[in-house]
Amino acid sequence: MPGMPYEGDPSKYVARKNWSARPSPAAFAAAGLSTDVDPVCKRAVAVTSIASEYNDRTYCFCSEDCKAKFNAQPDKYARG
Repeated sequence: MPGMPYEGDPSKYVARKNWSARPSPAAFAAAGLSTDVDPVCKRAVAVTSIASEYNDRTYCFCSEDCKAKFNAQPDKYARG
């Protein structure tokens, strides 16, 4: 389709990021895991996920990319 930001099959781009495989908060709860919200992308994440400390608080992330964005500008994403 003209004007599309990708070429060919869009599913290969989704699969690369694997967004569709991200569990919902209910799935985490069913597995007995505590959840938090990634401060960068606002996705539900397990507390045992990738994490970073800032101002005496632990922030959890869905990916190393979100963690890197947070660490580069923690004041932009940190909540009180």
